[in-house]
Amino acid sequence: MDNTVDISPSPMILRTLSLIRLELWHCLAELIDNSLDAFQSPTGEEADASADLVPTEQRRIVVSWDSNKRVPNDRAIQVSDNGPGMDIDTLRNCVVAGYRSKDPVEYLGVFGMGFNIATSRLGEKTRILSATAGSSEWVGVEIDFPKMVREGHFRVPIVSEPKGRHSEHGTKIIVSNLRPVILDELDKHKKEQAVRAMLSDVYSIILQSRDVEIMIQGAVLEPTMPCVWEEKRSVVWKGRNIPARIPVDIPLPERYFNMEQYRYLTPDETDDVKHILRETGSLPQSIIQRTRRINGWLGVQRYSDPNDFGIDFIRNGRKILRRNRDLFSFINLSGTPETEYPLELGTTVGGRIIGEIHIDHVPTNYQKTDFDREDESWHEVVELLRGVGPIIPGKRVALGFQGENTTVLATLVSAYRNADVGTRYLSVPREKAIEYKERFRAGDVDYLPDELWWRAAQEADREVKDKTTGRQTPDVNQGSSKSDQITRYLPGGTGQSEQPGQPVDTTLVDSIATQTIQLPSTANQLPSKRDELDDLKRRSKRSQLDSGEYGVGRSAAIDVTVWSTSGKIGEGDEGQPCILLGTGNHRDFFYNPNHPFLRNYRTGYKDLLLVYLTEIFKIRDERPDAALTYANLVKDNYKEMRVDQISIQEEANAFFERMKERTPELLALRGPEVMECIHESGADVEEIGRNLISNTDLLRKFTSRSPEAIRALLLAPPSTIVRMVERFPEEFLDGNYFSSAYKSLDFRDPGSTQRLRKEAMERLVSYLKDILWVVNGARSTPEQKKDLLVRAAQSLNILKLEVGDVLPN
Repeated sequence: MDNTVDISPSPMILRTLSLIRLELWHCLAELIDNSLDAFQSPTGEEADASADLVPTEQRRIVVSWDSNKRVPNDRAIQVSDNGPGMDIDTLRNCVVAGYRSKDPVEYLGVFGMGFNIATSRLGEKTRILSATAGSSEWVGVEIDFPKMVREGHFRVPIVSEPKGRHSEHGTKIIVSNLRPVILDELDKHKKEQAVRAMLSDVYSIILQSRDVEIMIQGAVLEPTMPCVWEEKRSVVWKGRNIPARIPVDIPLPERYFNMEQYRYLTPDETDDVKHILRETGSLPQSIIQRTRRINGWLGVQRYSDPNDFGIDFIRNGRKILRRNRDLFSFINLSGTPETEYPLELGTTVGGRIIGEIHIDHVPTNYQKTDFDREDESWHEVVELLRGVGPIIPGKRVALGFQGENTTVLATLVSAYRNADVGTRYLSVPREKAIEYKERFRAGDVDYLPDELWWRAAQEADREVKDKTTGRQTPDVNQGSSKSDQITRYLPGGTGQSEQPGQPVDTTLVDSIATQTIQLPSTANQLPSKRDELDDLKRRSKRSQLDSGEYGVGRSAAIDVTVWSTSGKIGEGDEGQPCILLGTGNHRDFFYNPNHPFLRNYRTGYKDLLLVYLTEIFKIRDERPDAALTYANLVKDNYKEMRVDQISIQEEANAFFERMKERTPELLALRGPEVMECIHESGADVEEIGRNLISNTDLLRKFTSRSPEAIRALLLAPPSTIVRMVERFPEEFLDGNYFSSAYKSLDFRDPGSTQRLRKEAMERLVSYLKDILWVVNGARSTPEQKKDLLVRAAQSLNILKLEVGDVLPN
């Protein structure tokens, strides 16, 4: 009697594989992985010269599929390569589900399941053919899933095809009888473009090496390059230059790895292996000692985006995780992830920290859609890159963590989490960054280096100053040196700011309508002499931020080059504030920043440019209403002019968060007084206490009013911080945090000194209270809200300049 049971699976199991959900690009990637593995030279006992048949510059993988011009049953997908090829015996093994002919450590293939899952997902019939340089024909097998299920066995026929040339070699996989879902995918609008973009990104590391060429539907894949600031750029954080791109290279101790079970050994198993090694002088079969290393880089993208940021984690050249943001969170006390980046402007601006981290030693799942999160080596990577516990100082205090998080990722998050435009935080205005990003992705050579981006950030410094002071500053210094000091690129002087409590006039066009200023008609815009245009250009500086295409809706855009001119424009004693020259869809706009009109009225040169363009679009496109055209020009081209409560609120919150991080240090010598001041407000005490529930030691010190509890200010509400400035202005002003003078206001008359100091403090506190109003919900009547929001935004800009003048971060 036979005491065994045959548990060989039914061929239906291969059909079941088709139910594993893989996107089209992922199926193709599994087959591309096999071709890439074929180009790698075998090691150990298998070593031969077969993989070197094809010089590196000639290695090619071609992916193609039939269009919908053919009937569905005749359409097929083919993936072919010109690798060394296989003989029939090797090929027999490769098509067996679960067989693995390559080392899972050094190759892309892992479980040997990728081929079977991908092909069954794509179609009902797969033909795989291979030829070596010395073979006389292409030989392979044909897998017909419906036929195998009907016949109830796994045997498949061997097939062959004649070679076109005797020297041909490689492997080709043809999948036919495509599944309806795959046919639908192939026929979707721009699907080919989407697949190409995805594979360009997934294999970008391999493509950058130029060791192999991958073609999709006849087009060669180009690597998706990261749009990252160069290492020479940096910001200053806590007195240190933090480069915008930081290399990562962390060697790790070797560990024993079981190649059959595709996992690292446990500590007990490691002890057993070490014992066997001592006794026999060799490792057990299938056990290897594996080299481990974390290397790559983390950096700052040149644009922010709510979705397009995060870290790429790479195994053997292929991206397993793309734009992954898991390391931007920590696991809180409830066991759930809590996001720390981006918090400031996360909903409106997004994040910009990116990276490419190679972790070849970390096991993946069988679909290669993720790494094994239960494996200790993954947790080791997370801890080394982002550290234990929170990154944000306030959260660390709340949870009782000692000291700051000094890992590479924590340093980048701390130094670059603010996205205020300008050189201080390496940030380009959003609309211009989107334009530059598109040019970068299109391969425009001018936008691949970061020089133009850097200049745009420098120009943004000037614009911030202009908006805050109400005065036009001269052209920004176009130097390449990095600095967090905005005033390094700007002239001195702040001008007269709006007095607190006074409503701000936010009308864009009223002053244009009521002034007697005359704008030249666009009916005759060509200068009478060419020399006039050349003279203006010689006296002008091109504005990189403002130059570009201006459009309304779907109308053909007008390309405008904006020039800031020194000296008079036009005739008369004062000349005119601006002029638009040119014809057709390219114009040159010149403005004189020192013209009395631009110096003395709220109307800016951008408003005047849009007046010109309104006239052009109204006439050219036969638009019925000039005001509506102007309004649409503003909405389409100057989105930053919109009074957006959410954006202002997020920026105000971010300002207070950064201020809180410095407050304990600034007030360190005033501990007893600070604690008494905090406890004057029951609401502030309650909120701080609530935030300290998890840190019982600090909570005890706080409730007893111990000076050692001054770190609790990291968890204080913004209202507490404002009270600290009111109570202890000498600790915050005079360049300690804000640049405004306080103690340095010292006159012979004590009364004058006291009055001026009080005025300096009250002026600064009024700005803080403006943005505190926004943080607390911006409650007001509908009629007042817009003016108050504009005032708050202006106060926020003034405060940023106050800090920017004296502090690195």
